Amino acid sequence: MRDYLRLLKKQQKTGQDIRIDFEKVPIDKLSSRTLGKSMGLQLADATAGVFFNAIEHDKFGNTEPRYIQILKPIIYRNERIINGYGFKIVPREAMPVLIEKDSLKWLSEIK
Repeated sequence: MRDYLRLLKKQQKTGQDIRIDFEKVPIDKLSSRTLGKSMGLQLADATAGVFFNAIEHDKFGNTEPRYIQILKPIIYRNERIINGYGFKIVPREAMPVLIEKDSLKWLSEIK
């Protein structure tokens, strides 16, 4: 994780669009936790699963966006904007391609 953040910091310095305030991220003081040892990580893992299942098709070709609709009121926003903040599609160039699919049209409605 530290190596990845250092890479992002280096990319930011070369002018790439990296929106992390590295003044507030103490890279060298970060530590990792073992699975199941932190309630916050369990919550983050469950939330990631919600987003994964909303976007990735299962073996029958279905997606499940209902849980995102439930979480929508508490998803982080910056100046009322979710996309790119509390919900981020990477790479961002994928978003127009994704919302063309019938099962993912709801992505354009997340605000």
